Amino acid sequence: MKIWLNRIALGIFIVFALLFGVMILRSLTSATVSDQQLQLARASIPQGSNAFDVLQAATNHIWWPKNQERKISDLVRDTNWDDALASTVLASNREALAGWDMAAKMPDFQVPEVSTANDLLPYLSSWKQLAQLAEVRQNVLLHNGQDKEAFDQVVNHVQLGQRMVVGYFRFEFPFRV
Repeated sequence: MKIWLNRIALGIFIVFALLFGVMILRSLTSATVSDQQLQLARASIPQGSNAFDVLQAATNHIWWPKNQERKISDLVRDTNWDDALASTVLASNREALAGWDMAAKMPDFQVPEVSTANDLLPYLSSWKQLAQLAEVRQNVLLHNGQDKEAFDQVVNHVQLGQRMVVGYFRFEFPFRV
C-alpha cells in the first residue's frame, strides 16, 4: 500500500515538474506576435444606420421641467400615479420617444471613439431620461390595460439596452468566430 502511495506522489511530482519546466521555457522564449497585430479596427457603420445618432437627436426633444422632476420620477417608478401628468409627459415627449423607438429598431449601435477622459460618457444622463420616458409610456399602457403592448415596449427597451452595451465594444475582427 505504501509503495502505491509513493508511486502516486512521485507521479504528481513529475507532472508538476514538467509543467514548471514548460512555463520556464515559455517565459524565456520571445513572443511571436507583435502588439500591432493585437489591435482591433473599429467597425465601419454606414451613415444613417447608427442608432447612436438617432438617440442623440432624440435627446434634443426631451421635455423634463425641473419643477416637476419629482412628479415625473414618481411616474417612472409608478408611485403617486397622475393620469393627467402622464398624458402631458407623453404628449410633450412624442418626438423624443419616436427617436427612442427608431433607435430600438436600428440594427447597428456604436458610440464614438473615446480619446480623452472628458469624452467618456457625457450622453448617458440624457439617455437615462429617454429610458425613463419609455418607462412612463410602459406604465401608461399597463394602467390602460394594454399588457401585451407594455410587454412589447419592455422587450424593446431591454434589446436597446443590450445594443448600447455591445456598442461600446463594436470592432471588426480580422477573422470569423
